[in-house]
Amino acid sequence: MTARDATLSDRPSYRWVPAIFSMELRKIFSYRMDFWLQFVGGFLAQFVVSYFLWLSIFEFKQAESVGGYSFSMLVGYYIFSPFIDRIVRANNAFVVSQEIYDGSLSRYLLYPINYLGLRFIATLAHALVGLLQMAVGVAIIFGLWGVPEGVQLTLSGILMGTVGVTVSVLLYYLMATSLELAAFWADNVWSLLVMLQFTTAFVGGSLVPLSIFPEWAQDALALTPFPYLIGYPVQAFLGQLSFQQWLRGIEFSLLWTLPLALVLVIVWGRGRSSYTGVGM
Repeated sequence: MTARDATLSDRPSYRWVPAIFSMELRKIFSYRMDFWLQFVGGFLAQFVVSYFLWLSIFEFKQAESVGGYSFSMLVGYYIFSPFIDRIVRANNAFVVSQEIYDGSLSRYLLYPINYLGLRFIATLAHALVGLLQMAVGVAIIFGLWGVPEGVQLTLSGILMGTVGVTVSVLLYYLMATSLELAAFWADNVWSLLVMLQFTTAFVGGSLVPLSIFPEWAQDALALTPFPYLIGYPVQAFLGQLSFQQWLRGIEFSLLWTLPLALVLVIVWGRGRSSYTGVGM
């Protein structure tokens, strides 16, 4: 073997990426009943509660708008937000921590693949399915109900929203996986992930649009990655962001991926060096 051949053989191979992506998709669609129950039930639960809650608020206050949103615009917001919330979280929580606890992480350490990369590819597969669910769900709702007044569905908005939610998936993956890796030292990380999910829902724009928050709170949250997880992609899909606003959000989100990725790599390196799990 020549020196050039040796150098090429040492390069990491990523031919496993399509295989992992395809395998994860097959796993998702293998449980069809669960797939559709989560799709319909998850959306209806959040949308129905939000619809009647805001209907009561508008009737009580006799207001035309709240936080810059009319009631019809809020209806459009809560059509998208449950889907975006599901896409960002990618239904892939507790997998890493469980594999650490039961020792099945050991087999991945023997494979010639990047474990964190594998988990992110699996997350992207779940996110893609979520995007398809949202496309089907929104098409059905708007086809039967009509597009709410104030909602502007355009090709540019759909493209910006799709890119925005993809970056959001990366942001949430970095945060959630870093917390899950605490399983190397802690007996239970469930509470940490629940806190992250609640924080994301509350200050990320899933439960309420962030424009309803006081201005000082909006200014403070704008320095964190949370507003760009759910509320920002929803606004893009609804046509509420200009290209400049969208681009600034993408740049800020990508900027946040740098320290989050660094934290993840450091925690992974230290945790792996102290890992003594058994099992395959």
